[in-house]
Amino acid sequence: MIVFTLRGLHFVLKVVRDISDKSIWSRRREVLELHRQVHERDRAGRMLDPWIFSNLWFRKSDFDGELLQKLIEKAPESVRVIESEVILGHAIIMREVTPLDVFFERTADPELRKRTIVDYGQCIKDLAAAGVWAGQYKIANFGTTRSGRVVLYDYDQMEDLADKNFRIIPRDPKEEEERQRKELGLPPIVKTLEEELTEIYDYMYSKSEEFEGPRFAVDEDRDVFPEKFEMGWAIPSDLMETFKAEHGELLAPKWWASIQGRVRGGEILDVFPYPKERWLDYDGDSGGNHASAPLTRVRGQV
Repeated sequence: MIVFTLRGLHFVLKVVRDISDKSIWSRRREVLELHRQVHERDRAGRMLDPWIFSNLWFRKSDFDGELLQKLIEKAPESVRVIESEVILGHAIIMREVTPLDVFFERTADPELRKRTIVDYGQCIKDLAAAGVWAGQYKIANFGTTRSGRVVLYDYDQMEDLADKNFRIIPRDPKEEEERQRKELGLPPIVKTLEEELTEIYDYMYSKSEEFEGPRFAVDEDRDVFPEKFEMGWAIPSDLMETFKAEHGELLAPKWWASIQGRVRGGEILDVFPYPKERWLDYDGDSGGNHASAPLTRVRGQV
């Protein structure tokens, strides 16, 4: 994608590249179809709504020379320059958001940082409740709107949650050594989280002396190991404990498999567009409203 904005706009424009150096790269038709699906799948309001336009006209003077040259070079099938006009064969237009990695770099307020990382976790849960697997959950693929709501804005690897296989990482035989040390009264071997995850990864993918390939079968397209999320999502270290306290279940396969099973079974999971402190609990008495829990509703099967 070539992503840019123009003077005076509070929106960003995206044009799909025809030429890319990236190893993972989708053609224009696939990318546009993914963005069209957002309208149908985002019942949770957690994906930035894209508007797709064809043959969009601009004045050539609206573009910086370097940007226009990049568009012509990387998207030659989509960009036409006719005298003083620029015509985009297609363009995806979205509201401006602040990517979470940028937000956390610029924001020092500890309470605002905590509130945002908690909403990031809630955004992931809401997407799962809607049956959406985002593919890439790094904070850089999520952004915060001007109202402070966290949304997903990168859909390049979006899939159906039902198609994934959530697995536990098979344990390294070195655990036997730990067991024996405990039986002998020896202290456990202390490792940092990074050392433990590196060791697990090496065990999963290192070559065996007896056969080529990983030490256990992994389906690269379907298998997901939530235990690896903690390192891969790039959550700021000062916010990790806050995230775990609210959403620690996201780092284990049990929660994902449970939500996946309910979605597969046709259950429509509740998604609330407002925080817990604004929930209402009607106790049956006149005027008995309390800000403590959501109104209970019975949902049927579809």
